[in-house]
Amino acid sequence: MRVHKLLALTAAVVLLGSCKKSELKSLKLNGTYSGQFSTRNNPLTNSIVESLHSVTVKFSGSNYQSTANPDYMPAGGQGSFLTKNDEITFRDTTVHTANFDANLVLNGTYNYSTKGDSLLIVKQINYVFYTYKLKRQ
Repeated sequence: MRVHKLLALTAAVVLLGSCKKSELKSLKLNGTYSGQFSTRNNPLTNSIVESLHSVTVKFSGSNYQSTANPDYMPAGGQGSFLTKNDEITFRDTTVHTANFDANLVLNGTYNYSTKGDSLLIVKQINYVFYTYKLKRQ
């Protein structure tokens, strides 16, 4: 009897764990998210390299559009995106000038997490973290 309970408990844990993974793989971002963009030397401190800048990212199907600010903080972008586990890959199709840090374009692979209606997107290049803290509108 005890063995059956243990096997049932183990099976439930395995099923719950596999459901969680498949939920991550199938997460769909849709709608408009607004918030702040910043660059930091270390996300665990408040040492902001650049000040906070407003940003809006719109997700529709597998496409996205990110607003650009006149100072290129961030530089915006639009194209397609794909989520897999805790990563999101943006493929920017916008033509940009070359007079700013190309990492300010929402492009490439980022780590992301969601909590309720909040979305955190972070990419690390060397020791600089490019961070989007967004909330669904």
